[in-house]
Amino acid sequence: MQKLAELNDLIDKSIALNITYNLSVENYRYNNEWVTDLQPNYFSKQIKKIEKLLDKNINYDENNHVKFLKLIYQDVIEAYKELTKFNYEDYSSLDYSMHKWDAEIVFPKVAPLKDALILELPNPENQFGDRAEYILEIIKGFFDIDFDESLNQEKLNELLAKSYNIEESEFNTIYAKAHLSYVITLHHQLIKEIIYKLDSLLSVIQKLEDFSDDNKTDLDEIINNPNGIKLEFAMTKKDIAIFFHSLHELKIIKTDTDNIHNSQTKLKAFIDNSNIYYKNNKNLTRVGNIKKQFTDLNNKDINGDEVEFLENLIDKFESRLEEVKARES
Repeated sequence: MQKLAELNDLIDKSIALNITYNLSVENYRYNNEWVTDLQPNYFSKQIKKIEKLLDKNINYDENNHVKFLKLIYQDVIEAYKELTKFNYEDYSSLDYSMHKWDAEIVFPKVAPLKDALILELPNPENQFGDRAEYILEIIKGFFDIDFDESLNQEKLNELLAKSYNIEESEFNTIYAKAHLSYVITLHHQLIKEIIYKLDSLLSVIQKLEDFSDDNKTDLDEIINNPNGIKLEFAMTKKDIAIFFHSLHELKIIKTDTDNIHNSQTKLKAFIDNSNIYYKNNKNLTRVGNIKKQFTDLNNKDINGDEVEFLENLIDKFESRLEEVKARES
C-alpha cells in the first residue's frame, strides 16, 4: 500500500495548480516555485519520476493496483478538464483577484533568483531553450499585437508605452504574468503526458481483461481526437507550421473567431493539443509549443524555407493529380 501512496502523492503534486502572488516582488509562485526560476526540465523530470514509479510500484496482477490506476486516471482527467476552462493566454485571466490564489504582501523569505524583466538568452542552464521568445510572444498575445519578428523586448516595451499607455512601473507585472502563462503551458503539457502514459497502460489492461467501463472518460473526448489515433506527419515541425499556416491563410481552414490574431492563437493551441506527431532525429515526437515556428514565418530571412516547402507540396499535388486523371482515362 505504501507503494501506491507514494505514486498517488507524486501524481497529486504534479497535477496540482497552486498559484501564489507576492505583491512585494510582483512575482508568482507555481506550486511554491517562482515562475521566473522554473526551467522546462522541471516538468520533464516530473514525468520521468512518475513513469519510474508506475513501472516500479504497480503490480498489474493485483486487482487493487489496477483499480487504483483507473481511479488515479480519472483524477488526472478531472484536473485536465478544469485546466481547459482556464484561458491562461488572456492577460485579465491571470489576475490573482479573479481566482482563489493566495496573495502575499510581505517580502518572501526565499526571493526569486531571476527578475521577470530580464529575459535570458539560450544557455546550458536553460537547456538552450527559447523561453525569451515565448515570453515576448505571450505578451504580444496579451495585447493583440500583430506578429513581428523585429519586435524585440526593447521595441515591444516602447510600443506598449506609446500605443497602450503602459507605465514603466507596470512592466514587471506584465512580464511576471507572461512567465506564469508560460509555466502553466508547461503544466498543461505535463498533465497531458501523464494522461497519455496512464491511458497507454489502461489500454493494455483493457485488452487483457476485456475492461469495459461506460463511465470512463478518455482524454480523446476532451480534445476531440477520436480513438486516440496518432497522426504522423512526414514533415519537420517547421513544415507542419508552414502547412497549417498556409491552409489558414488560404481560408481552407479556420477557427471559430473572425479576429485574425485570435484565430492564429487558437490554431496554434489546436495543433499543440492535437495528437500530431513528426519525425525528430528518427524518433516520433508529438507536436507541442509550435508558437515559435509560427513566429518564424514572419521572418523574411527564412522565406526560402516556406517557398521550398510549398513548391515541393505543389509538385506532389501535381503528381497526384496526374494519377487521378490517369485513372479516369
